[in-house]
Amino acid sequence: MTAVGPNLLLRNDGGAFVNVATGVLADASITRDAAWGDADGDGDLDLALANYGSSDKLLRNVGGGAFVDATPPAMVNTDQSNSVTWQDVDLDSDLDLFVATTTTNHLLLNDGGGVWAESIGGPFPRTDPYNSFAGAFADMDSDGDPDVLVVNRGGEADQLFRNDDGAGEHWLAIDVKGTLSNTGGVGARIDLTAGGVTQRRDVGYDAPISSQGTKRALFGLGANTSIESISIRWPSGHVQVVSPPAVDQRIVVTENDPTGPELPDRRPERFALGRPFPNPFVGGTSLPLEAPRRTRATVEVFDVRGRRVRTVLDGPVEPGVTAVRWDGRDSEGARAAAGIYFVRCRAGEFTASRKITLR
Repeated sequence: MTAVGPNLLLRNDGGAFVNVATGVLADASITRDAAWGDADGDGDLDLALANYGSSDKLLRNVGGGAFVDATPPAMVNTDQSNSVTWQDVDLDSDLDLFVATTTTNHLLLNDGGGVWAESIGGPFPRTDPYNSFAGAFADMDSDGDPDVLVVNRGGEADQLFRNDDGAGEHWLAIDVKGTLSNTGGVGARIDLTAGGVTQRRDVGYDAPISSQGTKRALFGLGANTSIESISIRWPSGHVQVVSPPAVDQRIVVTENDPTGPELPDRRPERFALGRPFPNPFVGGTSLPLEAPRRTRATVEVFDVRGRRVRTVLDGPVEPGVTAVRWDGRDSEGARAAAGIYFVRCRAGEFTASRKITLR
């Protein structure tokens, strides 16, 4: 959490949040925005901070919850920065950084080896006379590279900049669709390897302050014409290996069921309640409900004595697959006791039940 004063990093300890920000994480500047991204390609998330009236910061994640100040010279300034956004602007396989300020915006290009350079005369002008609040990226002209909408303040018009900096470079864009996880796949981690380099993208983590970017994961591939591997770790905990597609296209990946056959994209032929995953579970579990037509469904959780603990679904379901999730809490919001429970589903004349174990 950014703040006027020390920033906070709240670690989730099973539903209880503990502030673990120490050292450089507890920056006492006026921090307007923060963005997570794997700047150095080592597989963990680094942190960029937009500070208002003092130098912006790049904090490198060295593992074990520790961070070190790795702010490059190109990022040192005393601007009134409002937001920071990660994006591979030039499609060279590493993340670049866009900083929106009240004076002149900055586009910092990353060479992947720890050297950052201001992109003067690049795709998005640095000498921007507007009072900018944020930069939201999306491929507006469908040419594979990310364009940016700059959100301005004080009644000044917003600006849309077309990016041609990645012309000639290869790329892959991935949209994800959750089934056991949330439908949007928010929270999924995608790892893609091409040319011996592994890139990480986290779905839903690219929206700067006061704007909304796309949750589509864009991977710049540089001169690489093939992809070696793709894996997705879904919020459900399932890790799915995706067959490498051809480059220079957009694909949609649907979460499959690791305990059975892949969930169909087509309309199911009959009602079915799939196996829960994960099971046993701690934070939550999901069950795929397949429906051949629109109907009203009720899904309830009961304990071993037959007492209803929670109604997790009571309403219409559309044709297809609906992920029914239980977070391990009762109808009052309290965490249920560890043990065995039963999930019972009714949809018209269809009934089914599954046994689950809460640890």
